[in-house]
Amino acid sequence: NYLWNLERIWVGQGTAGSLAKLRHMSLQACPKLGYVLTHSMLHMLPNLEELVIEECTSLAYVLIEDEASMEDYTSSKFVEKPSVSDIPVTSAETPILHSLKVLKLHHLPKLSDIWKGRWPPLEYISFCVCPKLRNLHMNADDAKSVKEIVADKAWWDTLKWNCPEVSERLSGSVRQIDIDDL
Repeated sequence: NYLWNLERIWVGQGTAGSLAKLRHMSLQACPKLGYVLTHSMLHMLPNLEELVIEECTSLAYVLIEDEASMEDYTSSKFVEKPSVSDIPVTSAETPILHSLKVLKLHHLPKLSDIWKGRWPPLEYISFCVCPKLRNLHMNADDAKSVKEIVADKAWWDTLKWNCPEVSERLSGSVRQIDIDDL
């Protein structure tokens, strides 16, 4: 929290399970943070259950592609438009956060994408003031585990969907966000 100059959480390759005991990750008011995770970090977080990201005003992506893009990190091109993860949906080796159940994304004015490809088995998702987020890239299998979505309903109704049936499936799970949810 309040790490004004934090630009990234991890540099380089980590050892599988090196953050295995981490169950909750909360990032708040880190204004220079452009993304949270890379593919190479996912195997280090096998037990992550909750990810909360709030008031990180430069955050554009939750998950980006791997370290290949890291050399360009200091260039303004990378900060403004990093390469978003495009994980093959059918791959058995696709790294996802299998234990992640809760995702809260609040006051992220530049967030334009969370991740593409398979989603973790989320049960609860909360969105608040993420005006540039327009498509969740979620498929029908990803939506099966979702029990509750808390968001501004007017924003939710403007989302673009790759699969209309996902929108229909999730619409019954959406409730209007209020101050107690933040």
